[in-house]
Amino acid sequence: MSVRIPILAELIPGGVPHRTAFVIEYDPDSSYYQILESTVHDLLSAGQVVSFFDYTRFPDQVRRDLRALGSDIDAFETQKRFLLYDGYSATLGVKSKEKLAFESLKAADISLHFLKMTKDENPVRNDVGFSDNGTVSLRYNDEKTFLDLYASRVIPRIKLHDRISFSGFVNGVHSAAFYKSMEDMCDGVIDIKFDDSIGTTQTKLRVRSFKMGQFDGSWRRVKFDGAHATLTN
Repeated sequence: MSVRIPILAELIPGGVPHRTAFVIEYDPDSSYYQILESTVHDLLSAGQVVSFFDYTRFPDQVRRDLRALGSDIDAFETQKRFLLYDGYSATLGVKSKEKLAFESLKAADISLHFLKMTKDENPVRNDVGFSDNGTVSLRYNDEKTFLDLYASRVIPRIKLHDRISFSGFVNGVHSAAFYKSMEDMCDGVIDIKFDDSIGTTQTKLRVRSFKMGQFDGSWRRVKFDGAHATLTN
């Protein structure tokens, strides 16, 4: 079964099958976070279960942004259709107030957390998951340790629980070998870049690779209607 990802609908018209992992490489001055939140909103509106791993902002800010887009976040969380995991509190050295949270971003601790999620008798299945900024985790782990964690814990959970996953990393701050290793492990690569070559600031997006089916790899400009993102030529 495939899931229509609204922002990618024209680029991957056949939809994205479950058990698919994407890596997103984005410029820090692009509109990446607005695209991410807009995509989450669209998927929730379409009835999809969404997991969101938040490493860069207080969880209530994520909720506030999604409410501004029109999502009834309180209802979605009550129905367990929106699962918000707090990794940001760990970066501040404080205990999270959230039910779903990482107390540490060190690989050994995250590994145990993901192993427990994988072995859960009633795991979350068939969801679309977003990790907003994996670069944050690399402040606490070297690249090899992180890659081993991703290969041994993250990828198996995606495959065993029929998930679709998007993991974001800031472009240009890790080694070339790290990006190539992530691209090799994942089933697709998405680039999001900042462009001011014509005198105005723009964000552009492309699907650079997609191993699971046909795709259009052309660059598209991201257009915003308020905070809602769509693609245009």
